[in-house]
Amino acid sequence: MRCGTIVKGPHKRPPNAFDHRHDTLNMGEKDTRVGGKQTTWPKCVAAGIAALAVCIGLKQSVLATFAWTLLAFYLPSYLDGAEHTGERYWPAYADFCRSNITHGFPMTMECEEEIDPAKQYLFASHPHGILSAHHGVMMTGGSKPSFHDISPMDTRNHLGASVIFRIPIYREYLLWIGCVDASRATAERVLKKGKSLVILVGGIAEQMVSQVKDHTVYVKKRKGHIRLAIKYGVPVVPAYVFGETDLYTHSSFLLKFRQWFAKTFQMALLVAYGDNKWLPWKPHKGVDLHQVFGKPVPVEKNEKPTQEQIDKVHQAYVDELVRVFNKYKEKYGYKDYELKVI
Repeated sequence: MRCGTIVKGPHKRPPNAFDHRHDTLNMGEKDTRVGGKQTTWPKCVAAGIAALAVCIGLKQSVLATFAWTLLAFYLPSYLDGAEHTGERYWPAYADFCRSNITHGFPMTMECEEEIDPAKQYLFASHPHGILSAHHGVMMTGGSKPSFHDISPMDTRNHLGASVIFRIPIYREYLLWIGCVDASRATAERVLKKGKSLVILVGGIAEQMVSQVKDHTVYVKKRKGHIRLAIKYGVPVVPAYVFGETDLYTHSSFLLKFRQWFAKTFQMALLVAYGDNKWLPWKPHKGVDLHQVFGKPVPVEKNEKPTQEQIDKVHQAYVDELVRVFNKYKEKYGYKDYELKVI
């Protein structure tokens, strides 16, 4: 079934999708938002004006005045903790990205079963790859069919590594298109609002084992998403992306050290390249991405699931992921390859 054939007419928003009463969950994680609320642009403007006045009073140079004013203007936005709430999602900008931003990664989507845009899901995608290019395409809706037609933009959030929200300006882009921090408290906050979640389950560990013509998923020890799915009664939809690991060659240079560093500090030191080592960000030519969504794995809601229940659903999730890979690998040019589950 082509994913794009399942959406007809306007969708219904999930219940409590925008109920902000549940923004702060009692998870033992500090709420990092300034004053517990989203920083507004008036605060940024006020900070910028104050910095400008101080610089003028101290007779700073024009360049220094400009730099300090710009920093003061941006700082409240940078520190507002919006990556934990998703409150910075900007529908108009997300729609603009769908129409105008292309990633240079041609990508198709295919669904085994109908995805109801009015229901809540936990989409778990593999593999991470070097760049997780397919995740960017999902967020901007640049695939064919568009992921926005499968799961509408305003009914879901994407989880991203905490470190990427420390990158100035880039974090604003991510927040505007619905990406939030990949912490448990944030994931719970999203699910409690009734919204769907998109997770790259393998994370940095899967990223660091990525190799061309290799299909390895890091999932045996990853059960946190299953626990969340059971707690909130949300079906898990496994997805596999053929071609993701072929976009870039992962260098073996200090690989063991870099894998240790990634495991210890949760930060990837990547040494990778495409066809041109002098332009490493350009992917290998002729690689298309094909994302296949398997059948939703049903779960029975239980706020305090036992380990046995978690293990059972986790095994069903892994089995479905392997089945999807084996069924579609020949179609997308990987007939002689096997999926390694670690």
